[in-house]
Amino acid sequence: MRKIDFTQIITILANVGVVIGLVFLTLDSPHAVPLYNVYSQIVYALEASDVNTVFVGGRPLLLNRRLTTLDEPAILARARAYGKRVVESLKGSSAPKN
Repeated sequence: MRKIDFTQIITILANVGVVIGLVFLTLDSPHAVPLYNVYSQIVYALEASDVNTVFVGGRPLLLNRRLTTLDEPAILARARAYGKRVVESLKGSSAPKN
């Protein structure tokens, strides 16, 4: 059986002007079994963690659950810094403390 190179297929289609959104899902998690109806499974059973790869317009946005167009460590660092500022701004207020 020949291996299909989806990256090459998507790139070819994008080069001829076809805009594609393609999502690869992982279906081997306990919550994804059994599979009776693929549409119901996607809507009701699958989770964000089941998304493995995403292509839009021929560009990979997510490959093997890794972002390709965003700097995830930098985003997380900024979010943590923002969280610290929020906590500091709440000190001395009447908000409940954890």
